[in-house]
Amino acid sequence: MSEMLEPDPIGLVASGGAVGGARPASGASSRQASAELSGETHGDSSRDSSREIPGEIGHQISREPLCRPATTQWNGGIVPAPGHRAGQGFSSPSADPESGPNLRDSALCGDSSGDSSREDGGEGSRELSGGSSPPVRIAAFYRFTAMADLPALRRALLGLAEAAGVRGTILLAEEGVNGTISGPEAGVQQLLARLRQCPGLEGLEARFSAAASPSFHRLKVRIRPEIVTLGCPEVQPARQVGTYVPPQQWDALIRDPDTLVLDTRNAYEVAIGSFAAAVDPGTASFREFPAWVERQLRPLVAARRPRAIAMFCTGGIRCEKGSAYLLQQGFTAVHHLQGGILRYLEEMPESGSSWRGECYVFDQRVSVTHRLQPGSHSLCHACGLPLSAADRQHAAYQEGVSCHHCLDRFSDADRQRFRERQRQMQRAARRGEQHIGATMPAD
Repeated sequence: MSEMLEPDPIGLVASGGAVGGARPASGASSRQASAELSGETHGDSSRDSSREIPGEIGHQISREPLCRPATTQWNGGIVPAPGHRAGQGFSSPSADPESGPNLRDSALCGDSSGDSSREDGGEGSRELSGGSSPPVRIAAFYRFTAMADLPALRRALLGLAEAAGVRGTILLAEEGVNGTISGPEAGVQQLLARLRQCPGLEGLEARFSAAASPSFHRLKVRIRPEIVTLGCPEVQPARQVGTYVPPQQWDALIRDPDTLVLDTRNAYEVAIGSFAAAVDPGTASFREFPAWVERQLRPLVAARRPRAIAMFCTGGIRCEKGSAYLLQQGFTAVHHLQGGILRYLEEMPESGSSWRGECYVFDQRVSVTHRLQPGSHSLCHACGLPLSAADRQHAAYQEGVSCHHCLDRFSDADRQRFRERQRQMQRAARRGEQHIGATMPAD
């Protein structure tokens, strides 16, 4: 995970290839997606055509335009689902998924020594000695809530996690907490229990999964301005968000032709999997979402006049904050997938699912499928982008050295360093040791 650095993405928006054959081409421009969808307009906008969204989501929608002038600050009467309050997260991508792939660490720096200090630069990060015995417990969590005394909390979490053998990343901000951690079951539960002692985090929930080996090389606890960076500090999800839609009702909502489905993730994530017919904004980071809303979404909504907007992301945090932003900007009937893609894949059977492909995750698993089983993607250790089995057959692919995304990105000297690092990783693997030098994507 990066420190919110945002390097220039590598051919993310221009890449081709459709996901599941049922959505705009992965990496297609927003303009293309809008052109495909905006041709469908609807007639009478009277309230007589109001109806409940299938599945009794609990929010009535109508033909009234979903977008009002930004100065109106129309909230559309959106309320959280029963038993779930604004800002209460369920699961998250690994802490801060607003940036592009991480080009800052050992790949770019040429660090082939295995010294983990190059990645983070010191304070708030610790490499834990040894490894956890399988299975490893993984917990993803977030919550938007007012928080204070963050330095003291960071120190407490670092000490507790180190003693308990827990690794991962936790972001702390005045607006809340966001993290993914892994380690022994007891250690993970101890860290969650400590977080729940904080005011506003008493009922913090986590999404759990398992892995045979540690999902993170290190422990990082960071204090940041935002737990997921939109760049609009006036947006406060703890006060107002869109309507939460549980996984069991999600497919009915997005299959409705009057619903506009938005994937709020980065383009490199969308490229390996998404929901059928979802609009891909083609953004390289979550920071670009507000500009995309003005440039593409507002005209698209005006042309198509959908009855509902349905947003989703990996674990729920980006679409939760994105829904708060849309409401602030005058959009109405905004919904988002409760618990994100991860909860959907965990709870919904593959048969009859609207999901296509695999879900990118921000840890060593790279991708997961239904029931959160490990996917088939791996990382290019040069640029950090996910690679499918077909990508690994490309002529440009050399394990640990290059792929078709980054063949022209690095110099010969860079690639020589990557080859040396790859040799060291292979030697460590033969000795049954873990090499702490692999490039992980930014989150």
